[in-house]
Amino acid sequence: MALVIVLLSCADAILTLVLMQHGATEVNPVMAPLVTGSGRSFAFWKFALTASGVIVLTILIRTRAFGIFPAGAILYTAAAGYIVLVGYELWLLDRIGSIG
Repeated sequence: MALVIVLLSCADAILTLVLMQHGATEVNPVMAPLVTGSGRSFAFWKFALTASGVIVLTILIRTRAFGIFPAGAILYTAAAGYIVLVGYELWLLDRIGSIG
């Protein structure tokens, strides 16, 4: 599951940069300042932050976050969120392609 999340995060970074070239804006206030410029710092920080979170959750897989949620469930939820996000970004790219 950890690998799936990291790969989906990479796909999200690439799709975000492509969408930005077509006039989209980054809505994540943490990542928005990093998107300006070449995009290399954005890709680096996105990968570093995602990989760090995945590593921590994988190490703590058998513990409960906030005493309630199993860390494993958080990994599956993150993967589901990335699947929805990447699907949405692909839909946006399709819409841009059909407009132009």
